[in-house]
Amino acid sequence: MTPFLRKYHRAIWNAFAIVLPALFVAAIFALPKPIADSQFNSRQPAALPQVMKSIETEGFLINLRANPATNERQLEIIVRKPLTVPTALVYLTETAESKPENGILLGNLTATGEHRFELGAAANIETYPFLLLFDPVKNQAIENFELG
Repeated sequence: MTPFLRKYHRAIWNAFAIVLPALFVAAIFALPKPIADSQFNSRQPAALPQVMKSIETEGFLINLRANPATNERQLEIIVRKPLTVPTALVYLTETAESKPENGILLGNLTATGEHRFELGAAANIETYPFLLLFDPVKNQAIENFELG
């Protein structure tokens, strides 16, 4: 390599040593902020104050909660152990042997932790006293609980 090329080569590498870190820092600041999807609401409603009924098993703690002041009702399912299925649908049904199609779909369980479902006027515990956890992949009931 000729002296001219060595000098030119060193100048290029010195420029890279200054410019590249500056570009990396600029790229970090130029990253867009995450945008919350307005159609996806991952908010968990706050637990209502009064526990009307509680069912406890090895894998689940199920609380039927209410607010006497507003007549609101809420079903709280605490999944203690990981589910053996990828997802479980939660239904209120009339009998323990009822099919999911005859019940009211409340939502789904996908992981351990607390899951709360608001019970509207249609989801009356007197009419639908059974809670069905259903596996839609295998099309079978996982577990059944009596709430009423």
